[in-house]
Amino acid sequence: MAEVETVLVTGCAGFIGMHLTRGLLAEGFRVVGVDNLNDYYDVQLKIARLRELRFNVEGDEDSSMNTDSGLTPFVFVKQDIAEVEVMSRIIKNYNVSQVFHLAAQAGVRYSIDNPQAYIDSNVVGTTSLLQACRMHRVEHVYLASSSSVYGAITETPFREDMTCDTPLSIYAATKASTELIAHAYSKLFQLKVTALRFFTVYGPWDRPDMALHKFVERIRKGKQIDVYNNGDMQRDFTYVEDLVRMVLRLSVASTADNDKLYQVFNVGSGNPVSLSKFIGEIQKALDREALIRYLPMQPGDLKQTYADMTKLTATIGSLPKTKLDFGIAEAVRWHSEYYGQV
Repeated sequence: MAEVETVLVTGCAGFIGMHLTRGLLAEGFRVVGVDNLNDYYDVQLKIARLRELRFNVEGDEDSSMNTDSGLTPFVFVKQDIAEVEVMSRIIKNYNVSQVFHLAAQAGVRYSIDNPQAYIDSNVVGTTSLLQACRMHRVEHVYLASSSSVYGAITETPFREDMTCDTPLSIYAATKASTELIAHAYSKLFQLKVTALRFFTVYGPWDRPDMALHKFVERIRKGKQIDVYNNGDMQRDFTYVEDLVRMVLRLSVASTADNDKLYQVFNVGSGNPVSLSKFIGEIQKALDREALIRYLPMQPGDLKQTYADMTKLTATIGSLPKTKLDFGIAEAVRWHSEYYGQV
């Protein structure tokens, strides 16, 4: 019987992390999931995601040094990635071959008021993880980045070869920094790294601070929603399961391509949608009208995001394209089930 390959997913209890972990498990990988379960938002939601992955979070969740678990498909470790020695032991003890690094302090707004949290988690944490990967010669690191790195660039669609040196938020600055640090690690230490610039991911199990989640909750309760830049915004909305499929297919293609040490890919839909259309689909799914308050542009926001998907398409072939109405309906259905609302 062929040996099961073990991969590490950081941020496994997060929105995208849970979906990606589930996708990797479905593909037959053994997954070691690491998350510090911080309280930026409801920890119970993170624990519910872990339970969705069939991990029973009871008592002491830290099983990082337990190597007697045989071929348990999913192993959870409650751990901060900034601790190099601990991450190094996890990678060594579980014989991790690939790392999918999604752990990060999320949220553009929060970064304006709490910049240190972003430096500590995104920059220091990522550097520590890269050091641990270097020490044990991990075959490939997939680094979750963000469309926010394009910052003040007004030319669209956004291409991977554009110079991203005009971030509009601390969050964006930390994501751009992690790309630069990863590039240096790749070149200096022959560490294979692929940076993934995610574009406005949405779907079931999303974070409470994300627009879709907030809109659904407030519209359902008959409360007013705030829409910035007077509604003149566009986003390249990417359904979370489409993102997972793209990342998994890219990991297969990357395994076959051993020549390129460092690469960057946009991971989006390549189809920007107006915020008004997005809200309209939410109203349809809820069968309720939204009470909208239009406000000026917020600091740190991009007016439009639009992914040029040429490079990824050339690498993995045709892209999955879940329709917006279906994706929003699925997110609304999950919201109803999870929060017990009709």
